[in-house]
Amino acid sequence: MFDKARAHRRKKPARERGESLPLLNTEKAGDILRSVTGRLPELRERIEPIIGKSREKLGDLYSAVAQLAATRKEAFEDYLAERKDRSRAEPRKKRSARNPAAET
Repeated sequence: MFDKARAHRRKKPARERGESLPLLNTEKAGDILRSVTGRLPELRERIEPIIGKSREKLGDLYSAVAQLAATRKEAFEDYLAERKDRSRAEPRKKRSARNPAAET
């Protein structure tokens, strides 16, 4: 039968159970390192095309964002220039409307 008391017990850490952690086991770490370094040329061949495409796509994305930012900046600067021109022109109209003798 299922024992609820045992099911909820905390599992002891590896150190308390007397086991060594796999990453601290130098033999296993050495084996892993050797297997990875032995496969590096193969991994590099497989990964290089992916990295190349990623760089290309990131370059395209960067240029698109830069172009969009430049377009928006130019539009904002045009808006500010038009607003400035309007603000310079409006006071003249207001002055002339207030003082009709100034037009003659």
